[in-house]
Amino acid sequence: MSPSVMDLNLGALEIGTLISSVLFGVTTVQVYMYWNRRFNDRVAIQGLVATVWTCEAVHTAFLWIYLYHLTVTFYGVPAKLAESHWTLNMSGFFDGFIGAVVQSYFAYRVLIVSGKWPISLISWTGSLLQCTGTFAVTALGFLTTLEQFAEKYGWLVKGVLVLDVIVDIINTTALCYYLSKGRTGFHSTDRMIDTIILWTVETGLLTTIAALTMLIFDISLGTTAMWIGVSLFYAKLYSNSLLAALNGRDILRGKGVSTFDTTSAGTRRLEISVVREREMEMGVLPNSAYGKENSVDTKPVEYSPRF
Repeated sequence: MSPSVMDLNLGALEIGTLISSVLFGVTTVQVYMYWNRRFNDRVAIQGLVATVWTCEAVHTAFLWIYLYHLTVTFYGVPAKLAESHWTLNMSGFFDGFIGAVVQSYFAYRVLIVSGKWPISLISWTGSLLQCTGTFAVTALGFLTTLEQFAEKYGWLVKGVLVLDVIVDIINTTALCYYLSKGRTGFHSTDRMIDTIILWTVETGLLTTIAALTMLIFDISLGTTAMWIGVSLFYAKLYSNSLLAALNGRDILRGKGVSTFDTTSAGTRRLEISVVREREMEMGVLPNSAYGKENSVDTKPVEYSPRF
């Protein structure tokens, strides 16, 4: 291994581990905010948050072990860069699992917003395939060196990354489309919808760019660790996207509820709540299949964010 390639590989792995560690700190802060705000979520959502954070904690610990392995235990032994290590291989496992779980969560939101199964089923299928492919990458990583893996199984990595991009685009596009159809003409509701659409585009774009970056590195520099460096913090992008969506309900709470008089003097006052509980979860919006019967109420609705 030439000095330039060694620097490229080691640099990519060190920078990837550093970024991953920083993002894990952000994830931890977001988890603290989530529990501190005491959202009245279903047990499944609370379990999802706990599972994602636990996986991220273990993943980060494995990366630290791997970095110590390279830079301390085998300091001055460049050949170790070409060898696979179980902690590095497990990074693929966490990428696949966390990515699939978060993608499936957003696909579920597509179902809630649209009331239609086909798009969500396509997204869930893509997430399952990419998760299975990532697990295969993890297993094969134990049997080969990095160079051997790139030569024999590089196609598998490319396929997984393409699936990641496709699923992210499907989820983002579908959410934006159905959210935009939920516009009511009421300023507060439309402002809330615009905010959710913006967040959806930002989070979807972030993970898509990361996947495309890995794909480009794998195609152009497949025998180096450049794409692996990005993969070390890839799962953290999904985790933070999930938690940002959950914690963002506090902001939406202040934007989404309006009470106003729809009658002239001498008639009864009709109070309308334009945002319901699941809307706080980017869920049932006006004009959606699940939400038409709940868009208008005859009394104010106390906010209680469930999912």
